[in-house]
Amino acid sequence: MNKKLISVLCASALLLSSIACGCSSNDSASGGDNTQNGSGTAASSDNTGSADGADQAVSDSINTQKTCVFTVNGQKVYNSGAALYIIKDDDTFEYAEMYKEEQTSEESDTNNPIVIGGAYIPANGVVIGNDAYGFVLSTAAFHHWNMDDLNGVRKMTVYERNNAISVVEAALKKAAPKFDGDVSELSESLAEDLFDSNEKLVDGGDGYIYGIYKPSWNLYSSAQPMACYVYRIAEDGSKFEFLDDIRAADFIIKDDYIYYYNCGHSYNIDKQESYIDENSVGIYQMKLDGSDKQQIVNMTLSDEQKENLYNSMFTAGRMDIINNELYYIGTDSYLYKMALGGGEPEKVIQKECNNYYIDMSSGMLYYVNGKYHVASSEGYPLISVPLSGGDEKEIWKNYTNTSSSEGAMTVDGKYLYFSNSDKYQAYIPNYINADGEKVEESGNQPIIICGKRLNLETGEGETLNRFIDITIEKEQVFGTSNVKSVGDSTIEWTVDDGLVYLF
Repeated sequence: MNKKLISVLCASALLLSSIACGCSSNDSASGGDNTQNGSGTAASSDNTGSADGADQAVSDSINTQKTCVFTVNGQKVYNSGAALYIIKDDDTFEYAEMYKEEQTSEESDTNNPIVIGGAYIPANGVVIGNDAYGFVLSTAAFHHWNMDDLNGVRKMTVYERNNAISVVEAALKKAAPKFDGDVSELSESLAEDLFDSNEKLVDGGDGYIYGIYKPSWNLYSSAQPMACYVYRIAEDGSKFEFLDDIRAADFIIKDDYIYYYNCGHSYNIDKQESYIDENSVGIYQMKLDGSDKQQIVNMTLSDEQKENLYNSMFTAGRMDIINNELYYIGTDSYLYKMALGGGEPEKVIQKECNNYYIDMSSGMLYYVNGKYHVASSEGYPLISVPLSGGDEKEIWKNYTNTSSSEGAMTVDGKYLYFSNSDKYQAYIPNYINADGEKVEESGNQPIIICGKRLNLETGEGETLNRFIDITIEKEQVFGTSNVKSVGDSTIEWTVDDGLVYLF
């Protein structure tokens, strides 16, 4: 997407509303992870997100998948990745509003509110019943959303980045006691980097939300000592701390146990540099109190995976727990499953898997055929296959032109819904001048997507569009000081060319 337009939309959002892009995933009132990266502890009544539940087998399942259609107070909700939409019984969509106070432009002579409100759960937020938790990019804070009223979702700050700086500094000093730089200044940068993260979050079921710190590329050289550290934040904001006895590149939590993938990333205190410990690569289980730690899956890294220390953090993962079976993508990019009680891993499909979603109600597996966490300029195909075995069906060619490992999918009725916060926008602006005429922007118009779904019956792809008329005082689109008023929004699904510009 055009970077200039993205900047304008973001700037408009900051002025006009409290917009923060994101996705959440399916959960029941019993609690659990609703992250788009798919992990957690929720005993979901229906992992397709429908309100009436499914059969007993599904009710007993642990739904930890990346989902974007879920239920709140019996009401079905679609999180496109940029906004929440209420799905009505007649399959029409209504925009879920963020609780807000009326705001007016200082430059405008009108008292009309110019807030384009909206409920935005972060990309990897956790949903527990009617509550959601997560980071909002560019706000340097951890937030709590209350969704008791979907027509007025309330967002509250739980923990601010500044409060975490001292905790980060203590962890950095412990991890790298011989560090010869400015620890205080670096700690501020690392705290901001962590709070601006788009990595997965998990509900621990113990009052804490868990996450992994994977440093940004530009900070990695200094942040190596803390790379892959697991941290947790109390839901009420009373505590933030690191679990520095493990390093994880991906993880899930169930019944007080954390199951995590160790990519081998280690730090040599004497040499002050990171390295790959090949003997430690694999999947482990451990109680949240640190006891009963053991390796349950051995893995190896290829020479190419070991060459780049930064990329080594993204060699395997996408871990789920479904019906007491652990699903994960291995370092060879194949999808595996194994019983939580132990046993040998079993290859689920015979092709490489970039991302996947399992619909338990229909017994179908939907997966993206491609290398895990590796982008493809030519796109990857989306394939469906029965979990019990059978013929595979390519249901979408050139599904994505980049890595889909961070995206989400949910089957609901006849549709397979998609969600991604990095590519979707909350709305498509129709700029209107003071004379009521539409202001045409110059230059090439990028593709703007507010949501996406695939009709499983017809094979047609559909794009969600939400248009808003924004009246401006001057014929100038780039800039927000000239906004006079905001009109009503229009929501519609349109059939597209079959390409998914998602991840």
